[in-house]
Amino acid sequence: MLQAIAGKEFLQMARDGRFRVVTLLMLALLLLSLFAGARHHRSLRTERERAAQVQRDQWLTQGEKGPHAAAHFGVYAFKPSGSLALVDRGVNAYAGSMIWLEPHKQNSFRDAPAQDSTSLLRFGELTTAFVLQTALPLLIITLTFGAFAGERERGTLRLAAAQGVRMETLALGKALGIAGALGLLLVPAAICGAATLVLGGAVTRGSGSDLVPRTLLLALSYLLYFGITLFLSLAVSAWARTARLALLFLLGGWVAATLIAPRLVADAAKRLYPTPSSVAFAEKVKFELAGAGDAHNESDQRMERLKQETLKQYGVQDLKDLPVAFEGISLQAGEDWGYPVFDRNYNALDAQFSRQEAVCETAGYVLPFLSIRSLSAGLSGTDRRAHEHFARATEVYRRTLIRIINDDVKYHAKTGDTGYTNGRALYEKVPVFAYKPLTVSDLRDSFRMPLLALAAGFFTTAAVAVFSARKQRILP
Repeated sequence: MLQAIAGKEFLQMARDGRFRVVTLLMLALLLLSLFAGARHHRSLRTERERAAQVQRDQWLTQGEKGPHAAAHFGVYAFKPSGSLALVDRGVNAYAGSMIWLEPHKQNSFRDAPAQDSTSLLRFGELTTAFVLQTALPLLIITLTFGAFAGERERGTLRLAAAQGVRMETLALGKALGIAGALGLLLVPAAICGAATLVLGGAVTRGSGSDLVPRTLLLALSYLLYFGITLFLSLAVSAWARTARLALLFLLGGWVAATLIAPRLVADAAKRLYPTPSSVAFAEKVKFELAGAGDAHNESDQRMERLKQETLKQYGVQDLKDLPVAFEGISLQAGEDWGYPVFDRNYNALDAQFSRQEAVCETAGYVLPFLSIRSLSAGLSGTDRRAHEHFARATEVYRRTLIRIINDDVKYHAKTGDTGYTNGRALYEKVPVFAYKPLTVSDLRDSFRMPLLALAAGFFTTAAVAVFSARKQRILP
């Protein structure tokens, strides 16, 4: 019986000319967003690879100069774009993709707003993720709003009940039939998406081992999300007196659940765990750095203590008698004094963003849109966590670069010798910046809550749909 109901529902939809037109339009929109995403991804990757090579060449050919001056010449670090970024750009459009690395400063990303808000306070662009998260649920609503209410109005629901069809079986059969009809859209889109990843150059050497589990988890997440929408729509259709009333209620729910409520939740999270503006944050860091010690200020108390400690360490009475250059020691000490300031402030900021996201992820048990948005960006490697991980990697690289430069001054210059210079031989000691993104296993804990929320929502709404079908009115 279940198979017969599902087959009838599937054939009825597949033969409906309106369904075919809407499905083709949705498929065209999905393919357009996929191809546009692939083109954007390929263009960005090419530009960043070229820029990174130009930057490296400029670093190596900057000419002979004082090592500290060379360090101030600085380098750019460019954030790579993951393979699935063509599906969901996440915060990439807002957070920036390059950062300037130089002594004494932990800079913010260029061409991006400061971290005043998380990705949860942004609404998506017209990407594949945006289509899947917002437009496709509308298609599901149009397919299901009349599933029970429409048949009740036509009298066919009473006929089915008279023939001994259980309403629970009818609900599950309709769900399977509608899911099969959606497969006519999703399967070709998935095949084209996979082909776009491979042929479009999004899959790079070494990305495959992590790309497969990411893609499978992403597909599972979206299927759970679509299932929630499907079962909720069936439940509403079972309770509504008329198909028109069911459609109005579902459309209102779609607007509230995807456009209004997520924004309200995110704003509430920001009020609960506020973050400073970019200007206030920069001023706070600057103020604390001023009190941490200045390696360029001979009268600074920490500098005086450093001199005495260095003299004692090497067993000499005068800095000129040191076997190393005190300038290199003091420059590195100045960096070391500033690191706790940067770490303390950036860690505190990151903790606030994490608390904001925890609020939104908890709300995902009621608003599946929040859960799928978090999972989609996270699995695509474009969420705030991925951005923060890259920022931390660049800071580690910056500190390594500065230490190499300062060690060269320490071991090759002489105290008081302001004319010491070095060139390409020193610059080549600085390694090329190589970033290793987070893997799925690294992100297991951060994905657990939104994935559980979607799974819980799927089974809960399935139970609600079956219960609603059993308790519905058979007569108009």
